[in-house]
Amino acid sequence: MAIRLHGSARTTPRIRAELQLATGSHRFLAKLYGINPKTVAKWRARTSVLDEPMGPRDRASQHLSQE
Repeated sequence: MAIRLHGSARTTPRIRAELQLATGSHRFLAKLYGINPKTVAKWRARTSVLDEPMGPRDRASQHLSQE
């Protein structure tokens, strides 16, 4: 089964796992992988390497209300 990344993903699950195991600074790793230090911090704080859902958590109602 192929892993599908969202369109703006700059990292792969392999890179994310490497970030989680790395011991360097956020700035060093960001420069090494060509990503933002905030992205490094985000992936180091997570326990999974999978994308989280994007968009609203609650779906808008699909039913029209009666007036």
